[in-house]
Amino acid sequence: VAVLATLNVVRPQMSGAGGNGFLTYYEHNSGAMYSLSATGAAAAALDASKLNSDQLDKGIYAGVVPGLFGGWISMLQKFGTMSLSEVIAPAIDYAKNGHPIESSVVRSIEGSVDLFEQFPTSAAQFLPLGRPPIVGENFSFPNLANTFERLAAAEQQALTGGANRSDALQAAFDLFYKGDIAQEMADFYHANNGQFTVEDFANYTPAWTDPIHINYRGYDIYSSPPSSRGGL
Repeated sequence: VAVLATLNVVRPQMSGAGGNGFLTYYEHNSGAMYSLSATGAAAAALDASKLNSDQLDKGIYAGVVPGLFGGWISMLQKFGTMSLSEVIAPAIDYAKNGHPIESSVVRSIEGSVDLFEQFPTSAAQFLPLGRPPIVGENFSFPNLANTFERLAAAEQQALTGGANRSDALQAAFDLFYKGDIAQEMADFYHANNGQFTVEDFANYTPAWTDPIHINYRGYDIYSSPPSSRGGL
């Protein structure tokens, strides 16, 4: 989770709290295998038949409920030992103080300039000088740092109030999917003609299932089940 959260800052096009993800987990002590689907759905009000392929691929109608943050919480609850505050501390540091932006992120931003320019908040983050960043420039995510700090604070406040570790993690989950952050996401979509509502976010739950398994020439092969984008 610490790696995923840090990648949210330094490789945001590949991993992020606002994205989706899959986990295949091997528990050594028991020999058990687990699969986590941390993927959200499209807005309940979305009618895909009224949209073209470009609209479904990129833009205000293309998103799904952010599943990966909930997956982080679920991973920590089921198998973790550290707090959310501990594991996202490096990500907060990089997001606040910046890091030298690398070439793949710059290329990704350059390929989405037209999209970012449609939304002032996105342009302010990814085109802070009115242009894509240059490789090696110091690049920061102050709003993301603020969001992560709020989530960590929700966990710590719950712990201070007597909650156990799992319930404190759940407090951060609830802030993201049912609290102020969910409301802010819904407000953004409403202001930009999108269709997500607070109910869409509140209905999300990460799903633990059995992975797909075959034995091939003596090797046990495990993979996430549908709707994983990974290959079998």
